[in-house]
Amino acid sequence: MHEKLLSALLAAAILTAGIAAGAPTLQSHGHANVTNATQPSPSFADYVYRIHAGGVAAIEVTFDAQSEAVLRVGDDDDEGYSLTANVTDGNGDGRAIVLFDSGAVGSNDTTVRAVDPDDEVAVTAETGLANDSLDAGDYSLSLRDDGKAVSLGSLTVQADAAVGEFTADAVEIEQNDTATIPVALEGTDAATVRVGSEAVNYYLDVLVVDRDGDGAVTLEFDTATADTDTVVVRANGSESTGIATVRSEFSPSDSVPPLAVGNYPLALYHGNSTDEELSVGALRITDPATASTTETTDDPATTEQPLRTTTATRTTATTTEPDTGSVPGFGPSLAVTALAAAAMLAARR
Repeated sequence: MHEKLLSALLAAAILTAGIAAGAPTLQSHGHANVTNATQPSPSFADYVYRIHAGGVAAIEVTFDAQSEAVLRVGDDDDEGYSLTANVTDGNGDGRAIVLFDSGAVGSNDTTVRAVDPDDEVAVTAETGLANDSLDAGDYSLSLRDDGKAVSLGSLTVQADAAVGEFTADAVEIEQNDTATIPVALEGTDAATVRVGSEAVNYYLDVLVVDRDGDGAVTLEFDTATADTDTVVVRANGSESTGIATVRSEFSPSDSVPPLAVGNYPLALYHGNSTDEELSVGALRITDPATASTTETTDDPATTEQPLRTTTATRTTATTTEPDTGSVPGFGPSLAVTALAAAAMLAARR
């Protein structure tokens, strides 16, 4: 099998650049890019893909004049598995990113899927496995145009299981702000993030793709656009390193934007679906006005002290002797003394 892999890589270099143009150079994240040659069309953007067992490979196909190609993964005779699919660049941007889910082989349409909703991937044949995970090993990749192989590559599946997790247990923002949700992936290029749930009457499913292979994708979700025709999501702030695509959104018919204040669960799922949960977290949306009030009333120094000051001022200002109708300065003690003197005078008489 290794001899076949080496032959495939050599053929890829020859088909792509010619012997004189040199060989592909390996990038630090494990994919192989041609940096000094004119690529054929259609062509693989990377020629070597590495994932872990159950992981998803983001296979990018580039186009020039045409917009269709035939993708083949594996070889049924030599590798025990093969899949053939038609790939179409539906929006004319010169590329189509195909997600190959090694944990869902044998299930046809869920085995491969286009990242961009405008692109199309249609499985025409799949043999070797049924509803199972692809075994660890090396698998050939090829792109065909008019029946001829024009670009070759390889897919390596390692035995360790692919994993993913939220790198923050909770994310807190104020209403209408953008939530930044960091995700770590190992051995897989893609995962699905669900914000919310049916229990809280709202959820949003977003597919995130790690394009540069560094294992980190940061999902940015503009909560002010929730439940609108244009929900805004981004990954890493740039499509060159990550992609975020809305898969689905649920909300009651009477709900209105913006996303309400409250707590929303976060869930991270394997690959394209929401079947296998990898990690959980929380998104807390607060009301800016309520947060400001809470800060003021919870601090004794800002609530009790003004009351004490006000009370002291009022006490000082209103402390006077009772009004008895007597002459100023003739207080109760003088009145008692006068009555005693009058009594003594009467006794002498």
